[in-house]
Formats: sequence, structure tokens, C-alpha cells
Amino acid sequence: MPRVARKPTSLGALGILAVLLASFAYLLWQHPIPVLCFVAFFGAISVIETKRAKAHLSKLAAQRTGESICTFAREASCRANDTWVVRAVYEQVQSYLGSEFQSFPLRWNDSFEKDLKIDIEDVEAVIASEVAERTRRNFSETTGNPMYAKVNTVGDLVLFFCAQPIENGRA
Repeated sequence: MPRVARKPTSLGALGILAVLLASFAYLLWQHPIPVLCFVAFFGAISVIETKRAKAHLSKLAAQRTGESICTFAREASCRANDTWVVRAVYEQVQSYLGSEFQSFPLRWNDSFEKDLKIDIEDVEAVIASEVAERTRRNFSETTGNPMYAKVNTVGDLVLFFCAQPIENGRA
């Protein structure tokens, strides 16, 4: 199964980043104490939340010793679902979790937000687009899908893509 090709950053995105950095530098120059307090506050919250999420995932992984994609595939009922979709969803969710959790044992009923601590917008914007690319499923017309706006678990994402048509001209 092909991996997702990472797209290079566009010049427009680099331009926006340059403007944001210049604005930040200006604010830091004009108001150093409030800006530094703001950055320190949100930096501390970010570090605390990241550590909390990693601890949660580590605890879940420890409870699932011996589980793998094979366990997930049995839950997925591969006779009813496309095995390429099952594998792509499994691998892309693991990839999103980061290199520390590359072998994280996913379960069919893992909630993205509650269990995996993945924001549902990230599922839509990042994971789903990568799964669509890997499985060659159409991701532009989704409103007719019976799972549209009902994806909450890893299994729901598999069912969503199994209901999506394969793109024309791609096999």
C-alpha cells in the first residue's frame, strides 16, 4: 500500500508565517512583559496537556499488550470491509499519534477525542485526507455517505471510507 506523499510547504504559507513572526517580534519589542507572560502561560498549558495525553496513551498501550493490527482487523470484520481501508486507517491514526506511539494498538471502538485525545477536526483535516489518498477513495463528495458527520471512533472512520466510492481512473 502506498504511503502518503508529504507535500512541500507553499510560498503563500511561508509568507503568512513570515507576517505572523514579524507581528510577534513587533509586539514583543513594544510590550515585552505581557507578551512573555502570555507565551509562558500558554506554553505551560501546552506542556502539561501534552504530558497528560502521552501518559494516557501509554497507560492504554500497557493495557493492550499483545494486540496489533491483526486484532484490529478481526474487530473490523474484513469480509464486510475493504482491507486496504482497514490498514490505511490503522496506520494513519498511528502515524498521527507520533513516533512514540507508532505501534500503539488501536481498537475498533477507540473514540478519537476521549480515548486517543485527537480533535475531531484533525481527524477530518489530516487523517481522513491521508486515508483517502492512500486508499484512492473520493473525499470531495462526502455528504451522501451514510457515516457523514457520524465519525467518532476509529471503526466509524473505516466504515466511512468503505462507503466512499473509489476515484475514477484509479484502481
